[in-house]
Amino acid sequence: FRRVLFRSQLHAGHAAGGPVDPGTRLAAARELRDAIDDHGWWDPRLPPGAIEQFLRSETEIGRSEAFELADAWYDRRPGPRSAGLRAAVRWSDPGGEPASRLVAIEDALAFDPMNPRSQLRKAELLFELGRAAEARSAALRARELDQARRFDPLVQFGEDDRARIEAVIAAHRGRTRPTDRSDGRAVQPGSSAADSPAAAEADRP
Repeated sequence: FRRVLFRSQLHAGHAAGGPVDPGTRLAAARELRDAIDDHGWWDPRLPPGAIEQFLRSETEIGRSEAFELADAWYDRRPGPRSAGLRAAVRWSDPGGEPASRLVAIEDALAFDPMNPRSQLRKAELLFELGRAAEARSAALRARELDQARRFDPLVQFGEDDRARIEAVIAAHRGRTRPTDRSDGRAVQPGSSAADSPAAAEADRP
């Protein structure tokens, strides 16, 4: 019943021709969170759905509850999916502590070491923490993993993500800052749409 309720709440705004207000999204997310408690964290569809609604509320309390839920899911059901989503949620907070964000990324890599996006995030965080040599190694690994996907270009990095890799490598050489591109355009770490938590879930097999 609760699933039907929150779905009807979310679709009501669209049916009326307007956006879903933050309060409705928060209410729907909390209904999902209650369902998670009822089902003992076994349904892998519920935590990502609740986290998405918390984040889409675009409120500070929604973001905070998304972080708490992502951490709780990983603590109770550690695995590649919960670790990957937790890392993506942490990455979506540019004001978060780099060290705690790095821990989440490394936990995700422990389950999915061949993920080039996690390697890229790791490289940028290491550079931010002043660990330039390690950052360069992680960036080179991200480039290697991305190149290994050359026979499936749809899953390869786009131009902006490749620029992020090269910026970290070049910064270690002392030729430029990690936020400069060779064509003069700014590189925004973590700005790719593929860095979002929703994209992280869509990328799961």
